[in-house]
Amino acid sequence: MDIAVVGGGIAGLTTALALTAQGLPCTVFERSDSAGSEGFGIQLAPNAGRVLDRLGLGPALDAVAVRPVARELRRWDGTLLARTELGEAATRRYGAPYRLLRRADLLRVLAAAFPGPVHHGRRCIGVEEFRGGVELRFAGGGRYRAAAVIGADGLHSAIRGCIAVDDERPTGFAAVRALVPADPGEEPRIVVRLGPGGHLVTYPVGGGLRNVVGILPTGADPATFFAAAGPLAADPASFSAFAGPLAVDPASLFAFAGPLAGGVPAPLLDRPPLPKWHRGRLAVVGDAAHPMLPFLAQGAAQAIEDAAAIAAALRTTRGFDAYEAQRRPRVERVVAAVDAGRHGAPATLPDHDWIYGC
Repeated sequence: MDIAVVGGGIAGLTTALALTAQGLPCTVFERSDSAGSEGFGIQLAPNAGRVLDRLGLGPALDAVAVRPVARELRRWDGTLLARTELGEAATRRYGAPYRLLRRADLLRVLAAAFPGPVHHGRRCIGVEEFRGGVELRFAGGGRYRAAAVIGADGLHSAIRGCIAVDDERPTGFAAVRALVPADPGEEPRIVVRLGPGGHLVTYPVGGGLRNVVGILPTGADPATFFAAAGPLAADPASFSAFAGPLAVDPASLFAFAGPLAGGVPAPLLDRPPLPKWHRGRLAVVGDAAHPMLPFLAQGAAQAIEDAAAIAAALRTTRGFDAYEAQRRPRVERVVAAVDAGRHGAPATLPDHDWIYGC
């Protein structure tokens, strides 16, 4: 019997690739009917990049990703607070570049590299352990026997529910996202605009597009919130100066229609910390184990680190115990930094060493 990976997103496919690299056969089960083709942007920091580069994905990622030269923190009125040089400085310091791309492009790279089976339309609804293995049960009546199960099925994880029972909880924040045309002549950079009670992040993702993410209080109207926060309400030109190709009235930035628009705020949820990330032959990785808010852009990166760690641990006699012992202290430190930072970020490259340089 092989290892069953429940979830065919970033965490699941990276876990499957890492298991394969360790010589451990696995099968992936994904609840959606097909591979994702949409989605907004994602930041792949060097700590995630090193894992993916070791899996041989560097050239494929570089073909679809943008390497930012810097990250800037600005006040809502555009005043520069801090600039962190990335580009070659980050690559030299951490052994991997900082990459920006669309989630759909990352998923395509991961899926193309995985040689094993990925079964779509298979929603796991429960597991039963037996002597020597685990049996998964799927909606519609299907079953599958595996030596072990790794749940990479996100915030709404079915596998997490087999380890501990808890509920999603509101964070008080919502996210609104959009893809808009990028200026091909503009310096590729991540810009974080800090406002009262929220912030706005923009960065290029390739393909002539720029990703925009707004974080605002739950229940706030994006157009009203972002238009009213600071001098942008009176001077839309200052928004254009900040965002370059986003030369639009800030009140309509997230209200415009069309295939590139996000527009509807999605509440940001999390779950209480799990007392254990594994039980018997079951374990969880990524958001299924430790959901985190997006304030340090480390959610996917920590899932990618989990994938490498759990695959290596399964080659040892301690298995899932070794995985959790290695990963939990680091993840808990990242989660604490996310919760403390909320709307900020480290200001200089050395400030990122403990995150990017693991």
